[in-house]
Amino acid sequence: MKVSKTRNPAIEISKNIIPEEKAGLSTKATDIQQVKETIDKLPNIREGKVEDLKNQLEQGIYNVSGDKIAEKMVGELLLDIIA
Repeated sequence: MKVSKTRNPAIEISKNIIPEEKAGLSTKATDIQQVKETIDKLPNIREGKVEDLKNQLEQGIYNVSGDKIAEKMVGELLLDIIA
């Protein structure tokens, strides 16, 4: 009686990976996870900046020039076109 052997492609691929490659990928994955966790801890809002702007608005001293607004609008438009 003849026994047929079926090969698992995942096992075949893992046999061909050099140990250093596995370690390199694991290190990169760990680094990426640590960066992601650090970013997740950062506040989404710059609270100090928001508070300063709120105070300026309440005191009636908030002023933005038309040139700055136009500059930002054009800059955003260019980014949208490029992306």
